[in-house]
This record gives sequence, C-alpha cells and structure tokens, in this order.
Amino acid sequence: MNWRFVVKGSLLGLALAAALLAISLRRVFTLSEPPPLRRIPSPAAVQAPAGPLPERHVGLAQWARYRGLDPMRVGSAFFLAVDGEVLAVMTAHSVALGDETYRLEAIGLSLPGAAGWLMEVDTLHGPPGRPRRGLDLTVDYLLFEVPGAVDPGLVLQPDGRGAPRVGERVWLYSGVGAVGERYEGIVYAVDRRGAWVVMQEGMDPAGMSGSPFVGDHTGQVVGMAVAAGWQNGRAVVGMHPVGSLVAKARAAQGPLALDSYRR
Repeated sequence: MNWRFVVKGSLLGLALAAALLAISLRRVFTLSEPPPLRRIPSPAAVQAPAGPLPERHVGLAQWARYRGLDPMRVGSAFFLAVDGEVLAVMTAHSVALGDETYRLEAIGLSLPGAAGWLMEVDTLHGPPGRPRRGLDLTVDYLLFEVPGAVDPGLVLQPDGRGAPRVGERVWLYSGVGAVGERYEGIVYAVDRRGAWVVMQEGMDPAGMSGSPFVGDHTGQVVGMAVAAGWQNGRAVVGMHPVGSLVAKARAAQGPLALDSYRR
C-alpha cells in the first residue's frame, strides 16, 4: 500500500513528515506474500438474507493529525454499527500510534474528494490492534468512538455470517479518489486469519487500507481491507473479517484517549 502525504509548513515539519512516511512504508512493505491464486473460483450461492448495496459511497478518506504538523492523508476508513453503537474503523498500520516523537492527536474522516471533514475522532474503543506481520490480518485494526451523530446512509451493518465464503462476489468501497470508487472482486481464500479477494482487472489498491468490503448478496460489510499484493497479474486484497471486528468491539473495556495511549 502507498499513501500520498501533503505537508505544508517549516523544514522541520517536512523532516518529521518524511520520517513518518518512512515509518509507514517500513510497516507496509514487511508484508508476506498473499495466498496463491490458482484459479478464480466459480460463483458461490450465499445462504443469507439478500439486501441492497449501500446507496451512498461508504468508504471514507482518513487523515492523521500529528502534533505540530498539518493533517496527512494516510488511508481509508468506514463507519460500522455494533449493537446499536456506531464506531469508526480503520487499520493500525496507517498511523504511528503511541510514538513519543510523533504524537498522534486525532484522525479526521471525510468523504472522498470533499473539502471538509465529517468529523475528527480521538478516543479509541478499547485497546488498539497492531500492524500485521505475516498472514494474520485480524491483528491489524483500530476502533474509535464516534463523538456525534452520523448520517445513517454512511453506516454499515455487519454481515451476520462473520466472513464471506470462497466464490462470493464482494465490492470494495474505496476511500481514495475525487468522489470515491467501488471495485468488484471474488473471494478466493478464507480461513481464521482473514479472507483474500481477487479484484477486477486494472484495479490499483494503493491507499485503500481501511476501506470496507461489502457483500454483493447481503449488502452488508464482510470485512476491512488490510493488505494487498499481486497474483497472476491481478491485484489481490486481504481483509480483516467483520466477525473479528465485531468481537473486538464487544470485548472492549471502555474508551481510551489517544493522548494517554503508550505502546
């Protein structure tokens, strides 16, 4: 995954931004190879109630605000409803969390290409995850408390199955671009560590970490994009299944302020 950072200010600010970019790239490029794609699976029947896809573009742009620096575009995010509570969901590897030198103060969320933010979040919902190493995608996540009301059209419901199945058609709602895009994919590998999707031809997943995957049949979120790679000339994207995200949200023992968190 790659991100484009836009940083204004002093030479010191530019140096800090360059250091933060180096930290992010170091985390991202220690990824393992994705599971091999031997063939694109045949379409699978989904044994779950059918529902419509979201009418709104539900992938959000994510901005990190570090102390002394202008906000940086770092990834993507989405809103998830868990037991009636709305949370903001994103990846852990998109930010330097708990770093004493580069203090993360808040994360801004916006619609792709929009001039202003929908909101800023600065309170974790339970302990954070960590940037993943290897193929276990379920360790990489951040859940944030939402400080105000959210447009219901932007809130995703979790698919009750907890994860997609091999051969299922899914849509990645990207937080990248001028107006946001959605990309079709077919799930080709699923286990307890995550699920992998082969994407439509020509799709570039750069900057889409944290975007939601929505099931074509159920219209509900089945996972969050965490990692990407290439197989047989096609982009493949690994997701943190939504059942794991919901379980982590339910296990949270109260809020945790960003400025109080230390690794």
